[in-house]
Amino acid sequence: MATNIGGRDLGKGLLGLLACVSAGASAQVTPGDENFIRGSLSVRPTYVENANGVADSAAQIDEMQWRYGAALESLWRSELTGLELDYEITEFKFDKNSQPDDFFWEGESLASLGNSTTFYEVFARHSIRRVLNAPDAPPILLSSSQDREIFGISPLLRVRVNRANTLSTAYSYTEVDFGDSVTNDSTREGWDLIYTRFVSPIREISLVVGGRDIDYDTSDVADYKTTELSALMRVEHRTYDYALQLGVTRVEPKFGEEESEPTGSFSLNSRLSGNLFSLFANRSISDSSLGSGNDSFFSTEITFDSSIADLDQIVRTSAGLGWSYELLCDRCALQANIGVEDTDYLSSSANDARQEFYELALAYEFSARLNSRVSLRQSTTDATAPEATTADTDSDTARIACNYNLNRAFTLAFLFEWDRRGAGDGEDLVVRSAGLAATLAFE
Repeated sequence: MATNIGGRDLGKGLLGLLACVSAGASAQVTPGDENFIRGSLSVRPTYVENANGVADSAAQIDEMQWRYGAALESLWRSELTGLELDYEITEFKFDKNSQPDDFFWEGESLASLGNSTTFYEVFARHSIRRVLNAPDAPPILLSSSQDREIFGISPLLRVRVNRANTLSTAYSYTEVDFGDSVTNDSTREGWDLIYTRFVSPIREISLVVGGRDIDYDTSDVADYKTTELSALMRVEHRTYDYALQLGVTRVEPKFGEEESEPTGSFSLNSRLSGNLFSLFANRSISDSSLGSGNDSFFSTEITFDSSIADLDQIVRTSAGLGWSYELLCDRCALQANIGVEDTDYLSSSANDARQEFYELALAYEFSARLNSRVSLRQSTTDATAPEATTADTDSDTARIACNYNLNRAFTLAFLFEWDRRGAGDGEDLVVRSAGLAATLAFE
């Protein structure tokens, strides 16, 4: 559904900010050429075995579930403004009351004002995604997850010393809101001073000093400040681009000892001979509120993302690889994603964890109207601390989708899903579902 718009959360520092700057810069290249707005309405009746998500077969409930959805996606670019958004609202109805009827919405948006030639730029980003309450919580139950909503705004002012050198200053404000569960709600303010040298038309180097002030709304136990110093290089070729950032971050908790941690990131995107590669690695300071910043690479599925009751700062080390190949045959495409993430809590080390996932998908086009997609996904969450109190979890998910396009506006689909989840030495939880979906699209 939602895609990653404009990089990671604005409150997470330089790389997210410069990613937004790049998005704003690209908006001036071909204003209006790619602008669109499209949406859809859908209804999806599904028969679900073990709809209440329990391991005991005698207590399982099989029922019909109904999903009603509305989606909106838009892109607007002009010389000085930009807007990207991708949202979906879903309402759930459960025939045998395996859980209360409910609805939620997910997605993200990025708005920008100004471009790389103006003395100012302003970026505003919003995202909302669902995260599990606990590593072993069954995602089929809506009560097992909660919304994490992030809003961020960042204005930037720049002075061009000459054609090759620029000085910039940026401010960022971010709010994190978990709805009814307010324990991890927080606000954060930040600033950056940036010196950028344009070494060549395709290469630039930046030196940055910045800081963040993080305040939890309900308690000051986990409040902290950070001071960051880093250097970043960006290179953009015709067939590939990459960015490398290295630095150090000093963490100053309101209660506890100060620590300095090496931080950095690397990203590479390559387009060559039908292959699309996307590679990234990142080590950053986060906390039990912001988590991954709703990073869509780890949020394509509802997963556990640090939202624990123990408020704490976290050193997050993550890496991911995405690959797609469209020349396997005339009618098919192959896609694979791999991700790993370590979360090391600075105070409550018993919550340290490692998450991994592997995903493979094959799409095949039988005709101009009929196509299918098969995907397999495996994920694990391991408690890495000797004193851990939570069990290791693992899951396997298989999906089959067949879509028939009656015309440009109306699509019918058959959907099947098999989901197995295990936790510790307990019995595996298996959920199967099969259903139809009718979608009316407009643009």
